[in-house]
Amino acid sequence: QLTGTDYRVQLAEPAAEPEKLRAFGLDLCEEARAEVFALAHEMRSLGAAIDLDYMQRSGKGQMKQAGRIGARYVAILGDEGVELKDMESGEQEALESPTAVVAHVLRGRHPG
Repeated sequence: QLTGTDYRVQLAEPAAEPEKLRAFGLDLCEEARAEVFALAHEMRSLGAAIDLDYMQRSGKGQMKQAGRIGARYVAILGDEGVELKDMESGEQEALESPTAVVAHVLRGRHPG
């Protein structure tokens, strides 16, 4: 049970900062769009913050949006396969599947 004093103390505490967006899913072709949605669903179910393009921007436009919102990683899915870009280092690497993106971002290959 909260007393009046306890309630005031709780209101005075600073709000927690929102979690930094860990990833952005970028689709380079219509066929990859469903894979990007599935990737976002899987990452969100594991508690990761991820966003994706809902306005059907070009690849360049999506990359700019990822930078604007402060994504740490960009998962790039297209006809050529899957790549993961670390937005802090600029490093980009090819991966075997969208599932590998989850492993890399969430399970330590790219801690952050």
